[in-house]
Amino acid sequence: MLYNNSMKIYLTCIILHLVWIPCFSQSLTTNLHDNLFADKLNEFSKFVPLNNGTLTYGACLLDPKTFIHQINLFKAEATRKIKNKSNEALLKKDIDYFTRNMVEYYVSHYGRDSLAMATIQQINSEQQSNPNYSSLIKEASKKLQTKVLSISERKFLNQFVLGSADLNDPELFKRSGSYREWIDSYIYNLNIDRQFRYSSSEYENRYLLPLEAIYNKIPPGFIKNHLTYQYTLFALRMVTNPQKLDSLYSDFAGRRENSENKSEIDQVYHNLVLSRPNSLAPDFSYYDVNDKLIRLNELRGKYVYIDLWATWCIPCKAEIPFLSRLVSNYSDKNITFLSLSLDKSSDKENWVNYVKNNKLDGIQVIADKDFNSDFIKKFNVASIPRFILIDPDGKIVFANAARPSDPALRSLLDQLLK
Repeated sequence: MLYNNSMKIYLTCIILHLVWIPCFSQSLTTNLHDNLFADKLNEFSKFVPLNNGTLTYGACLLDPKTFIHQINLFKAEATRKIKNKSNEALLKKDIDYFTRNMVEYYVSHYGRDSLAMATIQQINSEQQSNPNYSSLIKEASKKLQTKVLSISERKFLNQFVLGSADLNDPELFKRSGSYREWIDSYIYNLNIDRQFRYSSSEYENRYLLPLEAIYNKIPPGFIKNHLTYQYTLFALRMVTNPQKLDSLYSDFAGRRENSENKSEIDQVYHNLVLSRPNSLAPDFSYYDVNDKLIRLNELRGKYVYIDLWATWCIPCKAEIPFLSRLVSNYSDKNITFLSLSLDKSSDKENWVNYVKNNKLDGIQVIADKDFNSDFIKKFNVASIPRFILIDPDGKIVFANAARPSDPALRSLLDQLLK
């Protein structure tokens, strides 16, 4: 699970986490719980310093033997507190996987300099629209790592995280968030090196890698069925290539053990088929900042470029300067730019103030039920920013169009708006 990756991959991870990971809607509603050892964080903080539930920079500067010693002291004390409880065996497992996750976090953050990380975060929040953004991040990242684990230390810690682990404990899976987190991390890390070998045109293959790991590594049963459903649903919402989507759906539908969740996957796939190029776009009626009702169908006669965003979404706001330039540059062309906010209704006033204070261009409307709005659900939107391009006849050109910051968008618009 813990790899001795090159610095290039390491820095790429940092940049991807800061820039390209979108803002997601709320997690899927399930019958899973986290109701075993409830006081884990409070107890753990007595042995290792935490900040908002995660290890502090100081904790990640401890030498490995000292850190593991503190981990074992915590486990001993936690085990003492659960002794003779009716569910003692489950509680022990919950504590065990909690500590495995803490060790993995320690390894991934070991030796980081807090000031360098603060600089990176500042660049991320203030400089995303800067053309030299990636270079600024890379330069700041050179000062990030002050200590590096040796091969033997990594092997020692790797054994702690992976040793004697069980991939098929359904009762624990249903009741322990720590166990589910560990399995998700296990699945991700099986293919971590492959994640960074794809070219930009193959980027979507990343969303398929977890399913490959699940099929090959997770034993048949409840956990495998749930993970297959969970990751298939996520991949369907992130992948745009029609052939890959068809293959993804067929693979899921062809597995008999997936029948329990098939209806939801069927609906998502059905929406994808309906949102393919040349399909008629669904209509919506949403209010703008002045409480004027805007209907999508009333905008026919022009291309419509829709920006799905929210005031809390940093990657969304990073696109605003690029979108403003598009609005200005194509003001005399046959295209309308519309920004559709997915802020919650309770945050409408905040959205109105943000739009007015920043003098945002184009038509500005807010969805009635954020991510649960009919229009949003019909496009299977799970994350933002997201962009949709519709032609003058109301037909979909791209359900997942290029971002304003992507030069490919200008090339496309220049071609369409000749």
